[in-house]
Amino acid sequence: MKETVYMINKTIGLNIKATMKDRKLKQCQLAKKAGLSTTQISNIINAKEGSSIQNYLGIAQALGVSFFDLINTKARNCSNCGNFSNCRNFASCPKNNFNLWGAE
Repeated sequence: MKETVYMINKTIGLNIKATMKDRKLKQCQLAKKAGLSTTQISNIINAKEGSSIQNYLGIAQALGVSFFDLINTKARNCSNCGNFSNCRNFASCPKNNFNLWGAE
């Protein structure tokens, strides 16, 4: 259960980070728009802590996406290499510095 929660939080963080990059937003800008602190945004992005649905909805609104876009693991192009991703390929992209699902 703990690993599943971590994977969900990591997915949300990765999607927030990718959307911020697409929108050219800094953490402090997103924090202000979402009504959260920069520390909260940083912790959410880095999966150091989860958050409430209300906070996730505020982040989604500030980014101009839906909550479902934040939890989506399948419909994103890798921002580093541009390859279409699914839950395994995106997380294990050799140009990313993370390995969300444990894939090689």
